[in-house]
Amino acid sequence: MKLTKFFSILGLGLCLMATSCSKDEDKPLTAEDVCGTYSGVFTVSLSNAPYATDNTEVKVEKAGNNLVNITFAEITGSPASSGRPASKMTNLKLTNVKLTLNGSTASFAADPVEGAGMMNGKSAAINHSKISGTFANKKLKLNFDFSFGRMYEMMKALLNGKYEGTKK
Repeated sequence: MKLTKFFSILGLGLCLMATSCSKDEDKPLTAEDVCGTYSGVFTVSLSNAPYATDNTEVKVEKAGNNLVNITFAEITGSPASSGRPASKMTNLKLTNVKLTLNGSTASFAADPVEGAGMMNGKSAAINHSKISGTFANKKLKLNFDFSFGRMYEMMKALLNGKYEGTKK
């Protein structure tokens, strides 16, 4: 009888030990996990035609409760015509992009998104824009439709950008 009781208690103890929580389990993401600097490629098209492909950094910074600012360092576009210099967009900063955390992934969305940057050395607003994207396993993927400065009014066209980067 004592032996049966001993093995019952031993079996119960082993079951409890085998099902205990592990320290290796993934903890839910926080905004701080998503924020940081990313290195990757930003591909931009204009009316489905290639416009620019740049290796660029993107910074994600907390802007408030479930809001982030996303800044693209630099994008150099194709020349509008031969003999004209390529357009250079720098410090494109998108403000107050909604961040949704879901376990080990996060998603971004804003339509419209506000922002500004520099176009060929002059300050310009980001217009007619929306952004969406995801973050998982230290990888950031963004889809971004926008016009810059007076581009939309002049050309009636939107730039479409896709960014894939890895957190540094």
